[in-house]
Amino acid sequence: MFTPASAQFLAREKASQNKVTAPVSLQSEAPVVKKAAEGKKQGFKMQLLSVKKADGTNPYAKYGEFEELLYEDFSKLTTGSVGNPDFNTNLYDAFTQVDDYDGHKYEIPWYSFNPDYLNTQGVYDEKHGSVSRWGVNNGFPAGGALYMYLQDDDEDCEYSQCHVNTCLIDCSKYQGDVLLQFDAYTDNAKSTNFISQVEAAETNGMGPQWNVLGSLTLPEINSERKTYTILFRGADKSTIFNIIGQRGALERGGDIYGNSFYIDNIKVSVLKPFVNAPENLKMKYYKGDNFKLAWDKVDGADKYLVDVYTKQVIRNDMGGTQETIGDYLLQDEETTDNFLQVNNAKNGEVYYYRVRAMKGNHVSMESNEEKKILGVVAPTLEIVDSYADSKYTAMWKPVPGAERYSYQAFAANKITEDTKLAVVDTNFEGMPYNHGFEWKATSWGEIVEQYDTPKYSTTEPDPSNLTGTYTCLDKMPGWTAYCWALYKDALVIDGYQSVINHDNASLQCAPMDLSKDNGKFDVTITLKGECAKGYVDQDNNPVYAHAGLATFVYDQELDDYVQGETKFIADTNDKEWKTTTCSFSNGSEDMIFGVFATYAPSNLYIHDIKIEQNYKAGDTFMKSFDYYYRTEGVEVEKNGEKYLSLEIPLVGETAGKDVYHRMQSVRLGQAASQFTSATFCESQWSKPTLVAENVVTGIEKTTEVGKKSATVFMQGDNLVINNPAGEEVHIFGMNGAELNADKSGNASIKMAMPADNSFIVKVGKQSIKIAVIK
Repeated sequence: MFTPASAQFLAREKASQNKVTAPVSLQSEAPVVKKAAEGKKQGFKMQLLSVKKADGTNPYAKYGEFEELLYEDFSKLTTGSVGNPDFNTNLYDAFTQVDDYDGHKYEIPWYSFNPDYLNTQGVYDEKHGSVSRWGVNNGFPAGGALYMYLQDDDEDCEYSQCHVNTCLIDCSKYQGDVLLQFDAYTDNAKSTNFISQVEAAETNGMGPQWNVLGSLTLPEINSERKTYTILFRGADKSTIFNIIGQRGALERGGDIYGNSFYIDNIKVSVLKPFVNAPENLKMKYYKGDNFKLAWDKVDGADKYLVDVYTKQVIRNDMGGTQETIGDYLLQDEETTDNFLQVNNAKNGEVYYYRVRAMKGNHVSMESNEEKKILGVVAPTLEIVDSYADSKYTAMWKPVPGAERYSYQAFAANKITEDTKLAVVDTNFEGMPYNHGFEWKATSWGEIVEQYDTPKYSTTEPDPSNLTGTYTCLDKMPGWTAYCWALYKDALVIDGYQSVINHDNASLQCAPMDLSKDNGKFDVTITLKGECAKGYVDQDNNPVYAHAGLATFVYDQELDDYVQGETKFIADTNDKEWKTTTCSFSNGSEDMIFGVFATYAPSNLYIHDIKIEQNYKAGDTFMKSFDYYYRTEGVEVEKNGEKYLSLEIPLVGETAGKDVYHRMQSVRLGQAASQFTSATFCESQWSKPTLVAENVVTGIEKTTEVGKKSATVFMQGDNLVINNPAGEEVHIFGMNGAELNADKSGNASIKMAMPADNSFIVKVGKQSIKIAVIK
């Protein structure tokens, strides 16, 4: 399961560079929505299906019928001929637009083909207010064909590339499996082209982010007229196809240049399948050697065929590397359900899987998505057996596949009377840095420690833009800030990252218990919102960053966290701090709570936050007192085996309280690129396990952990005595009889628990009365 704590905040609100209604009160302005499905529009791969003569048949007809969406035969390119193209006719017709924001003109090169020379046009482009057009560069008429011109001796590189792209085509019908077909050839036997490419992308309405569906270098184009048939998957409502010619050298027995060639009869068809390919592939309940695969049901399907396999990297003929299928864990595994339990896997191994559906004699194409099975299990913490010098060592065996670990320790506070308890109460004013700062990492090695004291404030903001992860807040162990900066008077969340880049800009906690009082709790928070320059509301008033407060609850069926209640705080400005209280009602034992910057691309300043919940006498409040975020641990050896460890100090607030701890494994999911952040795969947290029961009651006074005096813990059926002075240890019954003794002088001593419920532990001259309440 991928990082639940950094799950997308889906209920967003956003200001406009034109006009929007800026809310003025606390309200749930956006609907609570589920996570987006991962199905159809993945565009996993494309395939060169055939290179045949123009009368060749479609090799993929066994999967269904193909419906034609577009056919362009270039019959309007009447001048010129094959072997004698018309270089005097200019097909290029610049399509320009005016930017609404600053008024400058810009050109859309994808719309540069003069429509007077074409028979087809595309879907309407709402973004640019026009029917979409074709694009061309260095293309010329050739008697009913398009000549793609490349000049071998082009010193200025003006004709070193050429291309023709289609208009935007609505390919969303059925499952978006699309065939692109075209004829290509040169005009003489000595002229060849080895490096032409074909690519496709879903433009999302010519928006800023395109989904590239694939790119392929074509086999040799020569004087034999061939029809090239290419399958693209994941096409949608505004898909574009592009054919590119290049004049570059390739090492294939010598320097071979890409020569000019002809294009004709471009056709785009969509597959109407006999049976749909499965979509929305998922992996759940990862246990290392077993896991569950699931996908959406396919209408009419009788059964499904599942392949589960590893990948291997091989060297190809061109000297590069490529991934291929390695070993199959399962191949053509049949199931009549839309899920499959997989056993006998190798713990930590990365697998992949695809699914085909069957309906009678028809078998679907493979699922468009090739799902990566990347999981990691939680560590198993060893029993703690040493408490020397008021600290203990947490140890665990390395987890297969894990690269880092998160660790959290708690002191169990017994509630003695009904009360409204502040389970979180933090003021960020004067907060120093603690465990550091993690950049948007391409690998684990790119982690930067930040140690200087904040010098900026909400009235003197930092001009730079910090993004990353700030962890282990001194007063909030277990909480993490994403896309943050720390000022003298506030924690800053960068709303630009959430509103513009759709990144996770927030303050979030590790799963915590908010189940008391039937899940009801109150959040009080003090905020400022920075003004977003260039953004206004419907009355041309400036807009400010808002706060989105959201809960994330664990869904057993999905094996993931989903967004629950969401509240927006819209009453913010940059002149004064404003305090708001929000009430929630869906608290649970393992809940994630987050504060998100939203609405405007500017900073959200958090001065303080308090979460309160009603506790009853006899309840236990697990107060986090230490937290390590994605640490490697220290390698140690125990009984000849390798372990990892962390040294945990027992701070004053743990005195007289039971101590528990838990862990989580982390591995890199997808490394960051120039345009995307890294993703991480995290295990579920292990269940909190007991470190020690601290039942110290002291005859003279209560012994406080952290002092040089001895302390006594109960661990299972044993007593663990912290003996910093190296004294003799004796245990006496209440009748004065000696029950046990240890004269070793060890700093940490483990002794069997006496049968009596009350007894005295004497460490040197210090006596500690123990009462075991059962």
